[in-house]
Amino acid sequence: MRDTSTITSKNQITLPAQIVRKAGLKQGHKLSVTLENGRIVLTPDEQIINKLSGILKGKGLPEWDGMSADEIIADAKRRYFKRYGKL
Repeated sequence: MRDTSTITSKNQITLPAQIVRKAGLKQGHKLSVTLENGRIVLTPDEQIINKLSGILKGKGLPEWDGMSADEIIADAKRRYFKRYGKL
């Protein structure tokens, strides 16, 4: 499926409704934005968390004690990309 969007002066885009529906996205969902071989790729954060969950063993790392879930996810992403480079 292909459609077009325009970048605004604030670097914002509106995703075509048909694509949003087919992707199962809803208002408030978070997307990861990456550049892969010259293409901009949007990935729902839920998919990233599922991919990252494989690197989280046991109850987590001792250095995550006292961190919020968002901080732990951000740290896990940094570790993943450092180790594997991309999703």
